[in-house]
Amino acid sequence: MPRGVLFHNPVRKGLINNRYLSFDMVSVTEAKEIINNNTLALTPVKCELSVAGGKVLAEDVYAPINIPAFDQSSMDGYAFSFNEWQGHKKLRITGEIAAGSSEAVSLSRGTAVRIFTGAAVPAGADTVVMQEKVTRQNDELIIHDEILVAGTNVRKKGSEIQVGASHWKKIVFCLRPPLDF
Repeated sequence: MPRGVLFHNPVRKGLINNRYLSFDMVSVTEAKEIINNNTLALTPVKCELSVAGGKVLAEDVYAPINIPAFDQSSMDGYAFSFNEWQGHKKLRITGEIAAGSSEAVSLSRGTAVRIFTGAAVPAGADTVVMQEKVTRQNDELIIHDEILVAGTNVRKKGSEIQVGASHWKKIVFCLRPPLDF
């Protein structure tokens, strides 16, 4: 039968007297059975994330909200309706939306708004053009982007995490302590 080597675990120094031990190889199924027959399940505990380092999840964690929570600009630039731009080529700039703004903005035909990274894309807009690819003449916007397509530079609502999705699974996710601890 083949022989295997069990390596010293530096976290438990002294547990095996800092020596390599040799054992007969077993199948994965047999190894799982040995582990299950020789370990006790711990009672789950709730704790603050700041002290959860080294622990594993006892249950799946489900997203309570969509991330992002709204259609979001991924660039500083100008938000507009791609189809409207196709018809007009020049757009009238009607406002500005900063990241974190809670003001509800919607676009009229043939208009665009100045938008910053992380800001909510206004109703009626589906595309954001980078500020480096435009010319602004007073309140008119001229776009110089030959490869621009509808939806460019817009993170859709829930595109990273959708409400109800489980991205952290029990047991398989080991928590690390934050770097500043």
